[in-house]
This record gives sequence, structure tokens and C-alpha cells, in this order.
Amino acid sequence: MNAVDVAVPADLKQLYCPVCGQKVFDIDDDENQPKCKHLVFVHLDLAGEFLYASPACEQVVTEAEEAALEDDVDPIQYVLDHIDSRKKSSILCFSTTSCGICCGPCSATLCVAIDFDSSGEEAEEGDQNEAKKVKKAKNSR
Repeated sequence: MNAVDVAVPADLKQLYCPVCGQKVFDIDDDENQPKCKHLVFVHLDLAGEFLYASPACEQVVTEAEEAALEDDVDPIQYVLDHIDSRKKSSILCFSTTSCGICCGPCSATLCVAIDFDSSGEEAEEGDQNEAKKVKKAKNSR
């Protein structure tokens, strides 16, 4: 796993996937966050939770949240350490921290993990979907 701290303007409102260009985070629309096939997770430390976890990562995220509560473990590092070892080399975790004053100093760090090689998962899903279509076609004859 690779990590990059990104310096961004304080008024950053949207993040885009560096692989496909699709919007992956919009601060003004927290109900309907966009997603792309490359997005692994989005974590906001101020909220203390994952705002999004890909289906392939949901179980590890749940374990990370439990470990963070019970054992004071960094949930982001937990997820990155427990992701399938074949995927670790293709995942890049971007983090950006905004700082300000709100009844004293405050900060929030947003972490976005992107999988630069999601082709393997899609190929497997495509093969499974194709197999289901063939099976349905045979059964309908």
C-alpha cells in the first residue's frame, strides 16, 4: 500500500478519481456520494467513520471499526493492512487535512483509497455475469 498526503485549498468541495475522472466525493451532497469502480473507501476522521466502503472491502472495514473502538487501532491502517495482499500494491491512499479555528484549533482529515488496478475484479464479475446469462438462456429453452 502506498500513501500520499495531498495539500489542497481549504475550499475543496469535490474529489475526482485519478483513474477514470469520475467524482468520488462531494462535500455538499453527503447523502448521495458518487462512486466509481476504483474507489476502495472514504474515511473522515472528524466523523470517526468510513463514509464509503467498496463491497469487496466492507467486511474489513467493519472489523477495523470494531478494532478502533476496542483496541484503539488506527482504522485506516487496519483496513490497508488487511486488504487482500494481491491488491495492496495497486491501492493508493490519498489523505488531506484541513485546519481552522472553531472554538479553538480544529482539523479534519479525509482519506480516500483508490485501486489503480480494478480490472481483475471486473473480469471475474463479468465472467460470472456471462455464466449466469448463459445458464438463464439454456433454462429458458
